[in-house]
Amino acid sequence: MLYVLYFGFWAIFAFFAWWAWSRGGASERWAVGMMSAAALFTPLIGGAFNTHWHAPQLGILAVDCGLLVCLLTLAFYSRRFWPMSVASLQTMAVLTHPALWIDSTILPFGYALMQGFWSYPMMALVMIGARRHQLRRAAASERAGRGPAQGAA
Repeated sequence: MLYVLYFGFWAIFAFFAWWAWSRGGASERWAVGMMSAAALFTPLIGGAFNTHWHAPQLGILAVDCGLLVCLLTLAFYSRRFWPMSVASLQTMAVLTHPALWIDSTILPFGYALMQGFWSYPMMALVMIGARRHQLRRAAASERAGRGPAQGAA
């Protein structure tokens, strides 16, 4: 079951990264880069098919904390609202690790599932940000009298 989730994640993530990078502005591209680095480092540091989810995964926790710091920096410097929401969701991903320290009766599958869950709404928010960037660019182009911006459909 975890294999299906793992490979399904990579298919969805590849589409997300391509779409947000090609249609987004600087903030969206920074977020794609940060999230891509974290997605690549997670299996390298934490083990791609780690079946020992009975204890907190310290390698994955380190990657999650690194991504959180990067996203908080993006939220601080960005002029957009969505990076703050993405950083909040990443905070939830980080907080799933100490939950296992607090309650050791959490099922390993539930812990593993919650690790990956937060990435999906994060990807959705970045894609919404990229779409809003397209709409802003098209509106600015129309106001300037140049017609719709190329690729803003």
